[in-house]
Amino acid sequence: MLDKLPNELLLLIIRLALPSAETLSPKAAGRRQALLMNLSRVNKRLYSLAKPLLHQSILVGTPRQAKLVARLPKKLREQVETVVFHISTTPLDDIDPYDEDDVPDLLVGTEALDALVALPKVKHARFYDFGDLSTEHMTWQTQLDFDLSAESPFVNLDSLFLSNCKLFFAGQGCVSPFALAKLAFVGKTVLINGGGNKLFRRDTLPALRVVRCAVFELGEYGAWGTSSGASTIPTELLMQMEALQLNSRHAHTFPAHSFESRRILVDLGTWGLWQDFTGAASKARYIRLTSVHAGRWSSAAAVVPGLKNLSAAFMHRDLHPDQVKPKNRDMALALLNAVKQTPAEIIWTGSDDHAFILPEFERYIRERQ
Repeated sequence: MLDKLPNELLLLIIRLALPSAETLSPKAAGRRQALLMNLSRVNKRLYSLAKPLLHQSILVGTPRQAKLVARLPKKLREQVETVVFHISTTPLDDIDPYDEDDVPDLLVGTEALDALVALPKVKHARFYDFGDLSTEHMTWQTQLDFDLSAESPFVNLDSLFLSNCKLFFAGQGCVSPFALAKLAFVGKTVLINGGGNKLFRRDTLPALRVVRCAVFELGEYGAWGTSSGASTIPTELLMQMEALQLNSRHAHTFPAHSFESRRILVDLGTWGLWQDFTGAASKARYIRLTSVHAGRWSSAAAVVPGLKNLSAAFMHRDLHPDQVKPKNRDMALALLNAVKQTPAEIIWTGSDDHAFILPEFERYIRERQ
């Protein structure tokens, strides 16, 4: 059967079977590599189709892999379009700190950035868990330097995804324009020093169209929600956005007119509190509700009925009363009833852990343009 299909159609089928580069987590990147490797072993024809795809996206998780990237022939390095960096924390729980052979050699930020620099045509970079990793006896510091100058390894990227990372902003004295169209800070993001205000400027990010911001932690011991890169986004940069997903802790910092657009999704998933929806934020048109921290559902249920401008509520499927644990069913029903008291259309969604913007929200605004 496959013999009768043209190469173009076979290649399309292969591409559709691969995980999307837009949501390429470390696990998905590993599955992608394994699938392409298996295909390349079937026959010469599939090998010729799979081989170019094999080098388009790579996964780097150890110092050895990072060094190997730099040693690859230039022709192969130029084929890489997407790179996923991650730190494997699997062996950290049971290590013996007094046994040198038992202590893992973890990938650190400088090694990852050196590998990124070695990829001259890469356009999409994703970093997972570059922060402080600790056990009872040891701590690893694997932070990333976010260079804001023209020498930055990020300056020519189209997209940058940072999940649970600790960042130090360097090059603040000579900030350069970046090519980034998509930028995401997901999970716990620690900012060691100031610099977010210099990053989130129109002259620094003239091509930026999509942004996602979680709650940021400032400094080594800063408090959650005290400030954020999102809160410093100027109106001129905000208005060029096609889509923006932000945690509710930032919502009150935005001007009222910004919530009248169809582009801002306010996420109540983790830190949503009623104080976050005072003033301008009460005009939010789109909210995201997830199953994270069931203990906060009652707080959200109290807030949501007051959001009279809601057009849509994007609710994770795990919040559906038929899906939750019996002990949480009453809270789930209360939350659902609270949403039904608003004009909002309820849209059930999947996960957005590895997405720049919730896919259902992106599709929603695209269909209404």
